[in-house]
Amino acid sequence: MKHVLIVAVLFTSLVLTSCSELKEDQSLVSYQMEKAINPPFASNSFAYLTKFNSIPVKEWKLSPNVEGIEITLAANMQEFDNVFAIVEQSQLEESQLIFLQRINDVYLLSGISISDIKDVRIYGIRTSAESGNYPYNLFSRFSNLAVDGWGDGGAVLKVIASEWNHGDKDLFAEVYSSTDGLLVYVGNPQSNEFELPKFELKDVNGINLFATKKVTDLPIESKK
Repeated sequence: MKHVLIVAVLFTSLVLTSCSELKEDQSLVSYQMEKAINPPFASNSFAYLTKFNSIPVKEWKLSPNVEGIEITLAANMQEFDNVFAIVEQSQLEESQLIFLQRINDVYLLSGISISDIKDVRIYGIRTSAESGNYPYNLFSRFSNLAVDGWGDGGAVLKVIASEWNHGDKDLFAEVYSSTDGLLVYVGNPQSNEFELPKFELKDVNGINLFATKKVTDLPIESKK
């Protein structure tokens, strides 16, 4: 009986130690571990490595109803309830990520002149969250965070950001190839060096990073 108790105590200790180590190891280097313990979608926030698919844009034009630019997607808009736009402006080298919401069956982009837009890329996802329970304010902007370098690490992509001040912030990564792209919620990495899975992309051409403070539209400063 004593042997049984000893085995039980050792097993419990091992489980508690493993769980403790798992909870402490939240760096992006161990993304497989984090992906396994995070839910597919948490209310009012995205799970680590949530992937947003590229959505073809049908057109963008000045809105006849409200001030701003209307974006029409070449897809059923009811299939997406969280949509982001990456906007490249003609006069700026940096792009920015903007969180959108659907208004009257179109997505509205505010605060940018249509003549300043060079390109718009849209990424979206359908979630199980209650309608209207958005993780960010309408038109929340994520500033571009310069990438110092990235490389193919075999099963993963190794990324080095120009800087990253660990705090209450959210980081997104746009990973693109010659034919496709996707947006990934990275969360809040512990340092400016981290790893990302390749997902289904076979020939990654580049990575863009975007950051903001949580539930605000205040961007962090980026270093050129």
